[in-house]
Amino acid sequence: MALGRLTLPKANKLLRASDFENLKDNPLFFKTQSFKVFYKENSLKEARLGISASSRFANAVQRNKFKRTIREFFRKSLKIKSFNSDFLFVIHFPRNLDNKTLDPSADKLKRDLSFFESKL
Repeated sequence: MALGRLTLPKANKLLRASDFENLKDNPLFFKTQSFKVFYKENSLKEARLGISASSRFANAVQRNKFKRTIREFFRKSLKIKSFNSDFLFVIHFPRNLDNKTLDPSADKLKRDLSFFESKL
């Protein structure tokens, strides 16, 4: 049995700077300890995702792990896909993040993502 590609389609990604700028104009806002989400209705028939993770707080491996977790959540979430909105996730890292604290932080991120989905 062949599996399809398990990636987020390009049509579901915020790619251009103008997409991000448009999202900053009067968005709705949701905040947890792990991330902030800015979201705003778009004129398309699909939800799109943007992710921001500052390089000041974690190394590339840690940032990419968090971004993969968010993309996978977004790809699997039928509730979020039903919105015609753009979503920008801004990840907050603990200042003292290291490899030993990364896994518990990833678990917290997953719990916060589920909480966000329940509030939509």
